[in-house]
Parts: sequence; structure tokens; C-alpha cells
Amino acid sequence: MLPDGRLSYARFPNQAPGSANTTRWNSNPSFGQQMIYLTNTDKGHSDSFTLSLKKPFADNWSAMIGYTFSRATDVNPGTSSVANSSFQNRSWINPNDDYESISNYSIPNRIIASVTWEKAFFGDYKTNVSAFYDGHSGAPYSWIFGNDVNGDSYTRDLAYIPAGPNDVSWAPGVTAAMKQSFFEYIAQNPDLARYQGDVFKRNAARAPWVNQLDLSISQEIPGFMKDHKGQIRLDIFNVLNMIDKSWGVERRADFPLERRLADVRGVDANGKYIYDISTPTYNVGGKYTPARLPVNESFNPSQRWSLLLTLRYTF
Repeated sequence: MLPDGRLSYARFPNQAPGSANTTRWNSNPSFGQQMIYLTNTDKGHSDSFTLSLKKPFADNWSAMIGYTFSRATDVNPGTSSVANSSFQNRSWINPNDDYESISNYSIPNRIIASVTWEKAFFGDYKTNVSAFYDGHSGAPYSWIFGNDVNGDSYTRDLAYIPAGPNDVSWAPGVTAAMKQSFFEYIAQNPDLARYQGDVFKRNAARAPWVNQLDLSISQEIPGFMKDHKGQIRLDIFNVLNMIDKSWGVERRADFPLERRLADVRGVDANGKYIYDISTPTYNVGGKYTPARLPVNESFNPSQRWSLLLTLRYTF
């Protein structure tokens, strides 16, 4: 058993993770690593509450606003159609425990709003200008160790957040300045600070709030024959990003929603983890600097702003 109470599957639990410290020691050779037991669970739930208001106003204006509050938890987010991939693409304390936690798909707060102005300047050919806003909570994520701490052959171990500098030991390359900046970072990050002295909970951190705004302008025009009508429409997706490239983007932790806190180089003679934050993964110029949340580019179309010009002819 390791210092924070989690199980170890390594041949030498207190030694540094690595090829010399055999993982999955004493595993039954009759069963391969991808032998997965699938069953049902009554853990996990979701609920939501939505309120929306929609109203037409005078002078050709109309508007809508809506708010959704939701909660969602699960045991396994089911990130793949393959059992072994779904098993390993999640964060854990002990890999075989089916504990309930915040779902990967949890978006607790969402606000949508739209405003439209429409007027026929000549005949019944309408000019329409509309804007749509979507603001919502960022995606959840977990803080994990940067290497296979428990010897199960996966790097999915939820990190222990030290209560103070003497709560863990430190690898030889870690300086006093690095330690100080490490705890300054924790103090400035409420998600980390509330778990000091404990193991971080799966998906207990959350990426920043996301703001996106779309704009649409359309104009109806006469057709070539009676009762025919044309429309020219310009859609500007993610207007905020067009104004400033740092606006209108979602930052999201790397799949499956994880950030790395520190590497572990084993357990010392006093039963404390040995943390290593001296590598470039965590250290920039002698200061603790974990990798930033990257911009989520998994969307199609991209989160970058774009224009779409549409010509429509109705007859």
C-alpha cells in the first residue's frame, strides 16, 4: 500500500516506477491485461433544470434567453466502444474501484441568448440581423501523477496534493524555489487547494468559462419570376474570436480530461512520496509551471472564427 492508502501492483511498491520495477506483479498469467469484467451499476445520475424566456418586441425586435443548471456523475464515462479503452481512459485511485464522481460530460451552467431585428425595406423583401450567444461552464478535468505510481501499467493515477513542503519528500533536482512556486501555484488554484492533504477527486477541477457569439445577416431579393424569391445570407461564426484571437475559445484538458501535477520517484524511508518537479514538464526557469490547458481543437468546424456566405433561391 502506498502513502495515501492506494493499492500498489508493482513488484517493489516503494521503488521508483520504471521498467526495472515490474508492473502488475503477481498477476495471474492465465488472464491477459485486456481481460475486462463488464457489469452494470446503479451508481451515477444526472438531472437538469431549464428556464427560458422568449418575447417579440415593438419595432421589429425579438429576443430569447435561457439558462440550464445540470448535474451529472458516473463511474465510467464510456469514452470508447472497446472495453479495454473505456476501462483505461479515466482517472482513478484504485483501477478496479467503481466509485462515482463528476462526469466528463458535466456542464453545470449554461446560458444561451439571441436577439433578432427584422424589417422589410422594400416590398416584402426582409432584412434580418440576428446574434446568438452561448456561454457555459468549461469541461471538468482531473489532476494526476505524471507516471505510473501504483504499478498497474497505466498512467491514470489521481494525484495526492501535499498539505505542505514536509508532507512529501523531494527528488535531488528540486530546489527550494521550485518547492515554493509549487505551493504558491496550489494556493492560487482553489481546485487544488481544497484537496491539500488528500487525493484529488476525479473531474474535481474545471476549465474556464466559455463565451461564444455568432452573427447572421440576411437579405431577401426579388426572383426572376413571379412568386420566386432569393436570399443572400452571411454567417459569422465565433465573432469574438474574429475580434481577438484569445476570445471565444474553449480550453480543455488533454484526453481523457487530465493534467499532470508531478512525477513520483518512489517512497522514502519515512513512508512519504518522493516528488519530482524538476523536469521541463513542470519547470520553466526554476519555477513550477505545469502545462497550460490547451485550446480544444477537436471541434469541427474549428473554434477559430469563420465566414459562410449562402445564396438561396426559392420557387
